[in-house]
Amino acid sequence: MEIQKKLIAPCAKFIHQSDTVQVDYGALLRRLILFDSYILQSIRLKEIPYLVELFGFDGLIELLNSGALKIYCDANTTGQTGQTAIESRVKKGILPLGSYSFSTIRAHGYNTYFISCLKNLDNIKGLSSSQGLKVKEAVVAANITKPENAGIQTLGQLKNDLVSNSSTIKLLIKKTLRDHYGVDPNSKEFFVKIHQIDDDDFRSETNIGNIFNLDKEKVHKVVQKALLSLGGLNQRIEEMNVYQAISGFMR
Repeated sequence: MEIQKKLIAPCAKFIHQSDTVQVDYGALLRRLILFDSYILQSIRLKEIPYLVELFGFDGLIELLNSGALKIYCDANTTGQTGQTAIESRVKKGILPLGSYSFSTIRAHGYNTYFISCLKNLDNIKGLSSSQGLKVKEAVVAANITKPENAGIQTLGQLKNDLVSNSSTIKLLIKKTLRDHYGVDPNSKEFFVKIHQIDDDDFRSETNIGNIFNLDKEKVHKVVQKALLSLGGLNQRIEEMNVYQAISGFMR
């Protein structure tokens, strides 16, 4: 299948306050129409009851069995561990604010994680117990997982971007300042430079604290948010390569 005919993307936003999701039905339907195969990046399978409501029991089963709709349910991301109390970090030494260490973070024991996600399909409104079981079976059959080496490409590219001080870093810092701190990042010129400490650890040098009146902790969080966003972009590129699909996102 040509990459242009296959999409991997979420269709919902997670609502932290209620531990629920908000499904974008319009985006979901457009993707199913425009692409031969849509890999839904799921939030712990919380979208599935909404898909039952939208397509009905028979419609959803047909979609899943046809291959037009695939499910990707995995907690795999890039994390910043420089200030965490994990054993390897403590042994090496906790990094001060302004310094960062990145690694691939994945749910410990994927099968256990996926089984726990399947519990979100218990007692779906309008389904009998036998229908609910068939939905679970169809979801399991349609679920795809990442290879064991998932994240290596993402992490490697992130480190390359940090070493080379990619121009994207400054762009993402501007976005973080604007979106999370209400700052106009174009009102004043600032600099940021990343220094490599060793193979895994990096230190940032920037004047955004003085320029935008941010304390040391906020500066650390701004840079961290930007660098994790860069990791997220690299992860999307890796997913495109792994699944031979266009990568999408939710606004």
